Amino acid sequence: MYKKTILTIFFLLGGYFFTNNAFGQDDKSFEISIVPSVGFNFSFLQMSPGSSMKEFNYTKGLVSSGDFFWGIGLQARWNNDLTTSIAVGQTNMGGGFKYGFSPNQEKKGNSNGFHTSSSITNSFSLNFEKKLWYSSDFEFKKLHFSSMLNLLWGAGFYWIPPLDRAIPDSNSYNRGGMNERDITVPKNNFTGIINVGLTNQFFINKKPSLKIGVLYSYGLNASRETKYEINYFNNDDPNENFNVLTGKHRVLLYLEYPIVLYRNKAQKEFIKSRN
Repeated sequence: MYKKTILTIFFLLGGYFFTNNAFGQDDKSFEISIVPSVGFNFSFLQMSPGSSMKEFNYTKGLVSSGDFFWGIGLQARWNNDLTTSIAVGQTNMGGGFKYGFSPNQEKKGNSNGFHTSSSITNSFSLNFEKKLWYSSDFEFKKLHFSSMLNLLWGAGFYWIPPLDRAIPDSNSYNRGGMNERDITVPKNNFTGIINVGLTNQFFINKKPSLKIGVLYSYGLNASRETKYEINYFNNDDPNENFNVLTGKHRVLLYLEYPIVLYRNKAQKEFIKSRN
């Protein structure tokens, strides 16, 4: 129940700022854009309830995975102060573990490394950005450059592609001194998320150009669970097995470029007055 309440609060707060800024006056400037985005997604695993590494000798901890991200969205900018956007995206989410062991007990030396795996995950987000700071203009060869720092918040959900929902993803690996098997199964086909972040929008002659952003997403539920079965057969033959959850935490670094579809009269006059 509390998770639905948190999502509702986010939407209500966003809706308040949206309507207050968008429709508070008749002369508000406004533009709408299609926004493609690319970036790099870092997803972090979380131990499943009941799993622990405290007694393990060779499995040293969890590691994140880094994967390419792409997205496409529709963005509205109101009075050059508030931005609202809806977007869909796709990336791989997962992670793995790090290990350290001696590959052959009769020889000196250690083997250290990590193993990661990830699975395709789609996303939908409704986000709001509020201006925190606007830079002064920098002029270079009759071009005026400026930037605007924004606070981002919003909500949405992940969803697992239909083809990945029915069949567990099972993989086996044999590397020097160890055998490893991982089995990944969906836990929730749709998972609610809450987003917070910062963006920096660059402008050339007051027209929006490249935007860079960092976004943290918290999953209200895990989207997948992976079971790791690891045997270090050259080191007293232990089995170190554990389960982890995917989809609870991720950090996204991304770039966007708005392709403007429409500007109202007030926005055109604002841009013209600065040129």
